[in-house]
Amino acid sequence: MPKRSPVVIFVLTLFASATAACGSAATGSSAVDTTTVTVTVAPAPASATSASATATKTATAAATATATTTAAPAAATASFKPFVGEWAGHARFVSVSSSGRLEAHVGDGCCDPIIDLVLQLSNPRRDGNAWVATTRVVSATAHAGWKETGRPAPEPGDRGTVRVGADHILVESITGNGFCDPDRTAAGTCGA
Repeated sequence: MPKRSPVVIFVLTLFASATAACGSAATGSSAVDTTTVTVTVAPAPASATSASATATKTATAAATATATTTAAPAAATASFKPFVGEWAGHARFVSVSSSGRLEAHVGDGCCDPIIDLVLQLSNPRRDGNAWVATTRVVSATAHAGWKETGRPAPEPGDRGTVRVGADHILVESITGNGFCDPDRTAAGTCGA
């Protein structure tokens, strides 16, 4: 069997220990570990005289090889902050909680309710200068005036979107209504 250079054995030992570290993540951890190993190998010596010089240089390079383990960043938690608060318009009102629960009450502009909705927001994201979230109907009560909208009554599970623009107006797609942030929009922007 041919004799292996001590440098080759050292490099193989370093490589084996580095790859063994790849499987050492804690059980139950959701982080993904990445191991990076850098090894420098010198070319084969040209003569017996230069063999020891090359072996020394290679051993030094192998001794300085690094193994780095980094955990992947945790996924960002959804924030409904741009939507949270109370929004209003003439004969309509929306309240959005920090958990993404939206409650809407829309009237006919005078005296009667048209629809009461509870929506759950999900997937908040930027879209240009606006914030958009997906909505899912949790409950809906369509009153007699809803028929005049010409839209089918929403049912639990129906999907839509809610959008808050740079103008501080929240637009909910199921009713098609806009609701103003009363602290940031001029009076009358969303109705009387």
